[in-house]
Amino acid sequence: MSNSLTKQQKDNIFELAYKMAVAGIQHKKRRFDDIRMSVDMYNGWVRPALRGRFSVPMPVMGGFVDTLLSKIDEPIRINFNKGETADYRKALKVQAAWDKESSQTDNDWSDEALTEKKFAIFTGRGIAQNYAESSPYKSHFEIISPWDFFCEPRGGGKLENHIFRGKSNIFRDKEQIYETMQNGIYDMANGRDLLSGSGLKEKQETVEELRQKEELLRALNINTDLSYGYLGSDMYNLTEMELRAFGKRVYILFDIRAKIWLRCEELKEMRGHDNWTYTSWATHPDGDNFWSKSPCDDMRPTAEGIQLGINQLYDAMNIRNWPQRLVDIRRIVDPDQLNWRPYGIIEVNRAPGESLDNYVKTFRDANDASLPTVQINLLEFLKGFVSRETGVTPSAQGKGDETQATILVSNLKQVSDRLGLYSKSYIKAYKQRGKLYLLNLKENI
Repeated sequence: MSNSLTKQQKDNIFELAYKMAVAGIQHKKRRFDDIRMSVDMYNGWVRPALRGRFSVPMPVMGGFVDTLLSKIDEPIRINFNKGETADYRKALKVQAAWDKESSQTDNDWSDEALTEKKFAIFTGRGIAQNYAESSPYKSHFEIISPWDFFCEPRGGGKLENHIFRGKSNIFRDKEQIYETMQNGIYDMANGRDLLSGSGLKEKQETVEELRQKEELLRALNINTDLSYGYLGSDMYNLTEMELRAFGKRVYILFDIRAKIWLRCEELKEMRGHDNWTYTSWATHPDGDNFWSKSPCDDMRPTAEGIQLGINQLYDAMNIRNWPQRLVDIRRIVDPDQLNWRPYGIIEVNRAPGESLDNYVKTFRDANDASLPTVQINLLEFLKGFVSRETGVTPSAQGKGDETQATILVSNLKQVSDRLGLYSKSYIKAYKQRGKLYLLNLKENI
């Protein structure tokens, strides 16, 4: 472990980092409650319906997300070019290293990038971390779930300008922590305190980052109320941060619940350079706000309207097919006999010559016949509105009904232009990642 920071300095940095982490996690809470609604719609989760009403999930959000993802799934290739003629061979070596590492079978970076894009469709943010190890050399490219990530509440849209950034839900078991302590990477005294169960436990303001992520699994009926007893070891949820503190760029790892830090070093001593290892891009860049809106935010109101309209159409059909009735119980022996059944018999008390017309009266809405047509027209309007405003048109989905090729080409160009807005921020982030990869290569290989 590095000796450039004293134990007291590290304790002071942790006190600051703890406050920053709590602020960053709480800052995004309400935003991610909204995002969870989009994820629920994608996964087909709906609230229980009132008695006699329908609440059927519609795959509107699922179709939107999957179609949009299919239009932006092309991997980006980074080319490392020579700055001067003398750098030609160096550029070839760097390019070869990138091509080899980015296509490893156990960690294909193109697959990772596809996961990042799907995160961005829901949350408006794609986030990755690039760093390297030197003994032996290994480069890491990790996509960070936005549900795990947090940053400075008032840092603005550019992550590199934030005072701090970090991620939670880094799970380590007791044996992993003990082994890392023995290797001199984790602080020995603090590690013992953590493993012995010392420190504060389950403070309400520090459990939010895990709760929000677990709630995403609700739509799939996955049970998250499980302990880690099946592993045969205690499990610890750690938090990692990079921050500016007391004039230094620092890395720190700690247990936010126990309020104990395990590792604290200057970033330059740990990584070989003091550049931030996190990079991010936005689908809708906002200079004042990091957690800007997402494509799903635009889609969600319309998807809700379509789902509501279809369910109300089902309700209307239900009412029309099984209308309420007014029954003269003096004439009908058993009203339950009015429910249809094969070869059913309905007993009545009928006076000789009396008409049966007044025994039962069925209530129907005067607009009953026109209601399905009105709702179907509304749904068609909403689908057309989605196509115009999001760029995900029928032709983009591969089922356009245009009769003229010029119309089809024009529509696809509009889709391309619309999706190109997402690509600009994405390409800029990848340039940053290329520079960071080069720096990691230079300092660690």
